[in-house]
Amino acid sequence: MRAAAVAAISLLALSAAAQTDRPPPQGPPPAAYAACATKAQGDACSVSLRDATVTGVCAQDLQSQSLFCRPDRPPPGPHGPPPEAIAACSGKADGASCSAALPDGSMRSGTCKAGPGQQLACLPQRN
Repeated sequence: MRAAAVAAISLLALSAAAQTDRPPPQGPPPAAYAACATKAQGDACSVSLRDATVTGVCAQDLQSQSLFCRPDRPPPGPHGPPPEAIAACSGKADGASCSAALPDGSMRSGTCKAGPGQQLACLPQRN
Protein backbone atom coordinates (compact mmCIF):
# COMPACT_ATOMS: atom_id res chain seq x y z
CA MET A 1 0.00 0.00 0.00
CA ARG A 2 2.80 2.40 0.96
CA ALA A 3 4.63 1.58 -2.29
CA ALA A 4 1.49 2.37 -4.31
CA ALA A 5 1.14 5.73 -2.56
CA VAL A 6 4.79 6.57 -3.19
CA ALA A 7 4.38 5.53 -6.83
CA ALA A 8 1.32 7.75 -7.27
CA ILE A 9 3.07 10.73 -5.68
CA SER A 10 6.13 10.20 -7.87
CA LEU A 11 4.02 10.07 -11.04
CA LEU A 12 2.21 13.25 -9.99
CA ALA A 13 5.53 15.01 -9.35
CA LEU A 14 6.87 13.97 -12.75
CA SER A 15 3.60 15.04 -14.37
CA ALA A 16 3.71 18.44 -12.63
CA ALA A 17 7.31 18.94 -13.72
CA ALA A 18 6.35 18.19 -17.32
CA GLN A 19 3.47 20.67 -17.19
CA THR A 20 5.55 23.62 -15.99
CA ASP A 21 6.75 24.35 -19.54
CA ARG A 22 3.23 24.51 -20.93
CA PRO A 23 1.75 27.94 -21.59
CA PRO A 24 -1.23 28.97 -19.47
CA PRO A 25 -4.70 28.44 -20.95
CA GLN A 26 -5.84 31.20 -23.29
CA GLY A 27 -9.56 31.13 -22.52
CA PRO A 28 -12.36 28.92 -23.81
CA PRO A 29 -11.62 26.70 -26.81
CA PRO A 30 -13.31 27.47 -30.16
CA ALA A 31 -15.76 24.58 -29.66
CA ALA A 32 -17.14 26.33 -26.54
CA TYR A 33 -17.98 29.43 -28.61
CA ALA A 34 -19.49 27.33 -31.41
CA ALA A 35 -21.79 25.59 -28.90
CA CYS A 36 -23.46 28.95 -28.12
CA ALA A 37 -23.35 30.55 -31.59
CA THR A 38 -27.14 30.32 -31.99
CA LYS A 39 -28.14 30.52 -28.32
CA ALA A 40 -28.86 33.26 -25.79
CA GLN A 41 -27.04 33.98 -22.55
CA GLY A 42 -28.17 31.53 -19.86
CA ASP A 43 -29.27 28.83 -22.34
CA ALA A 44 -28.16 25.26 -21.64
CA CYS A 45 -25.31 24.02 -23.82
CA SER A 46 -22.91 21.13 -24.24
CA VAL A 47 -19.52 20.86 -25.88
CA SER A 48 -17.15 17.98 -26.62
CA LEU A 49 -13.74 18.60 -25.07
CA ARG A 50 -11.06 15.97 -25.27
CA ASP A 51 -12.81 12.64 -24.77
CA ALA A 52 -15.80 13.95 -22.80
CA THR A 53 -18.97 15.94 -23.37
CA VAL A 54 -19.25 18.85 -20.94
CA THR A 55 -22.60 20.48 -20.12
CA GLY A 56 -23.03 24.07 -19.02
CA VAL A 57 -24.74 27.37 -19.74
CA CYS A 58 -23.98 30.04 -22.33
CA ALA A 59 -22.12 32.93 -20.73
CA GLN A 60 -20.50 36.10 -22.06
CA ASP A 61 -16.72 36.19 -22.43
CA LEU A 62 -15.67 39.46 -20.80
CA GLN A 63 -12.82 40.02 -23.27
CA SER A 64 -14.47 39.18 -26.58
CA GLN A 65 -18.10 39.82 -25.53
CA SER A 66 -19.01 36.56 -27.35
CA LEU A 67 -21.05 33.78 -25.79
CA PHE A 68 -19.34 30.52 -24.90
CA CYS A 69 -20.41 27.33 -23.14
CA ARG A 70 -19.27 27.73 -19.51
CA PRO A 71 -19.05 24.23 -17.96
CA ASP A 72 -21.13 23.32 -14.92
CA ARG A 73 -17.93 21.69 -13.65
CA PRO A 74 -14.34 22.11 -14.80
CA PRO A 75 -13.56 20.02 -17.88
CA PRO A 76 -11.59 16.82 -17.33
CA GLY A 77 -7.93 17.58 -16.93
CA PRO A 78 -4.96 15.61 -18.06
CA HIS A 79 -4.85 12.26 -16.36
CA GLY A 80 -2.07 9.80 -16.11
CA PRO A 81 1.65 10.05 -16.53
CA PRO A 82 3.31 12.57 -18.84
CA PRO A 83 4.16 11.47 -22.40
CA GLU A 84 7.89 11.31 -21.54
CA ALA A 85 7.22 8.68 -18.87
CA ILE A 86 5.11 6.60 -21.28
CA ALA A 87 7.66 6.87 -24.10
CA ALA A 88 10.45 5.73 -21.76
CA CYS A 89 8.66 2.36 -21.35
CA SER A 90 7.65 1.84 -24.97
CA GLY A 91 8.41 -1.78 -25.88
CA LYS A 92 9.41 -2.68 -22.31
CA ALA A 93 7.85 -4.99 -19.75
CA ASP A 94 6.42 -4.17 -16.34
CA GLY A 95 9.35 -3.97 -13.92
CA ALA A 96 11.96 -3.09 -16.57
CA SER A 97 14.49 -0.33 -15.91
CA CYS A 98 13.86 2.99 -17.63
CA SER A 99 14.92 6.62 -17.71
CA ALA A 100 12.82 9.61 -18.66
CA ALA A 101 13.92 13.06 -19.81
CA LEU A 102 12.34 15.86 -17.81
CA PRO A 103 11.44 19.23 -19.38
CA ASP A 104 14.52 20.81 -17.73
CA GLY A 105 16.74 18.37 -19.66
CA SER A 106 17.65 16.21 -16.68
CA MET A 107 17.19 12.44 -16.76
CA ARG A 108 15.41 10.40 -14.08
CA SER A 109 15.97 6.67 -13.72
CA GLY A 110 13.15 4.45 -12.65
CA THR A 111 11.11 1.32 -13.25
CA CYS A 112 8.33 0.70 -15.76
CA LYS A 113 5.06 0.21 -13.91
CA ALA A 114 1.53 -0.38 -15.19
CA GLY A 115 -0.97 2.23 -14.03
CA PRO A 116 -4.74 1.91 -13.55
CA GLY A 117 -5.27 1.93 -17.33
CA GLN A 118 -2.63 -0.80 -17.69
CA GLN A 119 -0.39 1.63 -19.60
CA LEU A 120 3.29 1.32 -18.74
CA ALA A 121 5.09 4.44 -17.58
CA CYS A 122 8.50 5.15 -16.08
CA LEU A 123 8.11 5.57 -12.32
CA PRO A 124 11.12 7.55 -11.04
CA GLN A 125 13.23 6.16 -8.23
CA ARG A 126 13.08 7.95 -4.90
CA ASN A 127 16.19 9.93 -4.06
